Parts: sequence; C-alpha cells; structure tokens
Amino acid sequence: MLGRPRVLRNIFSNWGSYVIAMGVNFFLSPYVVRKLGTTGYGVWTLILALTGYLGLLDLGVRGAVTRYVAKFHTQIKHDRSSHVASSAMVIFSTAGLLAILASAIMAGFVIEHLDIPRQSTVFALHLGYGIIALACLQLGFTVARWVANIILVRYLYPELRIHLALADRAGVKLIFSFSVFSFLLHVSSSLIYATDNVVIGAYLPVAAVTFYAIGGNLAEYTRTLVSGISQTMTPLASSTEATRDQQQVQKVVLFGARAGSMVVLPIAVTFMLRGSRFIGLWMGPEYAETSGKVICILSLTLLFWAGNSVTAGSLLGLSKHKPLVPVLLSEGLCNLTLSILWIRSMGIVGVAWGTVVPAVASAILFWPWYVRRTLGIQPLTYATSVWLRPMLAILPFALGTYAVDHYWLTERLIVFFMQVALVLPLALGGYWLICLDKTQRKDYARGLSQSFERAVARS
Repeated sequence: MLGRPRVLRNIFSNWGSYVIAMGVNFFLSPYVVRKLGTTGYGVWTLILALTGYLGLLDLGVRGAVTRYVAKFHTQIKHDRSSHVASSAMVIFSTAGLLAILASAIMAGFVIEHLDIPRQSTVFALHLGYGIIALACLQLGFTVARWVANIILVRYLYPELRIHLALADRAGVKLIFSFSVFSFLLHVSSSLIYATDNVVIGAYLPVAAVTFYAIGGNLAEYTRTLVSGISQTMTPLASSTEATRDQQQVQKVVLFGARAGSMVVLPIAVTFMLRGSRFIGLWMGPEYAETSGKVICILSLTLLFWAGNSVTAGSLLGLSKHKPLVPVLLSEGLCNLTLSILWIRSMGIVGVAWGTVVPAVASAILFWPWYVRRTLGIQPLTYATSVWLRPMLAILPFALGTYAVDHYWLTERLIVFFMQVALVLPLALGGYWLICLDKTQRKDYARGLSQSFERAVARS
C-alpha cells in the first residue's frame, strides 16, 4: 500500500526534484516574459514545443527499464537487471544522435511554416540573446540531473552494472517487446498535451502562444506532481504482481489513483475559482483574463485525469497498458482536430476546449470499463473511490476558496498563497473523513503520533 514508508519516500523523492524545477520556473517566468516580451516568449515556447517532440525518441524504453529492473530486483536477478539497463544505454545513445539530426532538420524546415513575424525572429534570436542563454541553462540542468541520477543509482542499487559490454541482443529484444506500446502511449500524450502551442503558432500570431502557455504551464506543473505518484506506482505494481496477490494489486491501484485525485483537486479547484486573479498577481494584469480562462478550462481535465494517470502507471507496471494505445491515440487525434476547428472561431480558448472535451469523454466512458476488464474492479467502485469520494471531500475547500476570493481581496501574491494555506485544512479534513477508512485513519494517526514523539525526543 501507499502507506509503506518506502513508497512514500519514493514519492516525496520524485516530488523533490519536481518542486525545485517548478519553483525555478515559477519565479523566473514573470522575469523571462518581461525580458523577452510577449512575442519573444511565444517564440521560446514554440521552440520548447518542437524540441519536446524529440522526447518521442525515448521509444518507450524508460517504461520498459522501470518495469524489468523493478521485477528483476524483486526476484534478486541483478545480472538480468544489468543487461536490461546496459541495453537501454545503447538504445538511448543511438536515439541521442538521431535527436541532434532531427533538431537540425526542424531548425531548417519547420520554423519557417509557423506564424512568426520575421522581425520577431530577428529580435528574439539575434538581439534577444536571452533565448540562447535559456537554452544553455536547460542543457546545464539536464547534465546536472544526469550526474545526480548516476550517483543515486550507485547508492540505491549498488548491484546494478551499466556497461557497454553488458548490452546484448536479448536485452534489446526484451525492452522492445514491452516498449513499442509504451512508445505509442508517448505519441498519444504528445498529441494531447504538446500540440496546442504548435497549432496556435500555425494559425495565430505568435504572441497568442504566450497567453495560452501561461495557463497551460500551470496545468503542466500540476500534472508533474501526479507523475511523482504514477512513476512510483509502476515498479510497485510490478513487484506486487510478482506476489500473485490479485486483491492486493486492486487495493494498491485504487488507493494510488485516489491519492492522485486528492493531490490535484485542491490545485484544480483553486485554478477554476481563482485562476484569473492568481495569473494577474503572478504574471501581470494584462494576462489575467485570457490566460485565466485557459487555466480554468484546462483544470476540468485535471478533475478526472489525475486518478487515471496513476492507474495508467500501475497498468504499465502490470504490462496491461497495450489496449490503452488506440484509445489514447484517438483522444490525441480528436484533440488535434477539434483544436484546429475551434481555433478559427474561439481563438486560444477553442484550443483549450479542444483538449478538454475528448479528455473528459475518454476518462468517463473508457477508464472504468477498462479497469474492470483488466483488474476486476467494478466501474462504480472505481468511480466512487477515485473520483466521487475525493470530489465530495473537496467541497468545503471549494466553498472556502469561493468565499475568500469574494470577501478577502488582495493585491499581493504572498497574501494569495497565505489565503490558500488557510483554506487548505478544509481539504485535509475532508480527505481524512471521506477518503480514508477507519483502519487507514488509525494507521496514519499512529504514524503521525510516532513521528511527533521522535521529533520531540530529538529536540
């Protein structure tokens, strides 16, 4: 269960790196937008969107490595873990060379088809050297994270050996037997989340990308928090499956998915009720109305997406993710089609609705049915556990947020965060009473009491 200290430690460890990255982006974003201007920042966002497609060269290998290393570690087959990891290194090295080639092609042939005024390109790329500085910073952080990962692997899994000589055809074959469908999931995810800015750049002035990106980035930061849970669920589900305890697998999936909803709902509700005010305080009043509408609309997807994302992580660990591919690819294509159709009449708001409609339809119509088919969990049980209980528990928080927004106006961002912090106990209280059963409340109460006693003893 997620109550195990090791699982919670893994989740908080994932969140640690995400929180640092999000904190840096959060504080830098207003400065970068002011420095580059609305058009310059739109150019930078398009560059990130296009280079983001190079992530497809992952080919699903990362998910395969996570599954098999976790499985072989549980089975104490460290040599097989080493063969898989070393084979993945060869695959990624090849993909890296292809990424360099693809980036050169995009720079030469793709950028010119986007609606970027030539004078904006000159300003942003030549006079506004800040974009190049941002790219260098991105590269530096990537290298630093790579070094940190190597250190952590050596510390946490000293038996794992990654060496070119350990890569073999059997390891590559094992990875691709799993990763093909994982790769297609990445393609569908790119269609759903990474095409919006490109569509806007193709049909509207590039400055419009900035207004959409401000709201879209907030939704992306929220999804990143859930990734900290779903990435932990993949090896947890894989190791739980090795015990052949189907009932325990069901418990792990349901509680993990519910935890994802519990993490996201306070953020989504705040964005829906106070998104415009927050963006006005954060980025400036000129962005409040338009970007506020974008984040309000995109937050609708978060209500259902969070639990399903954690469930998808569990299914990936159980190697039951293959039937997800056609559904999510269809969702991505519908997203792209609706965004192109609605941008003509509604602008960037139409692109946001083009993301929401297929996402909510897929969440409600497909996921409960598929969970019953693969895990034996009844649709009503899944919907109640993952969506209805957290949504009912968050109602006091929503009412408190609405009251604060209407009766306690503020012009300072720090006061805004204080307001959220003051209302947050309403969400925690609702979760405690509605989302946890009696046994879970007792276990967590005991754990909190022991932690408090240890803290007092140390002091």
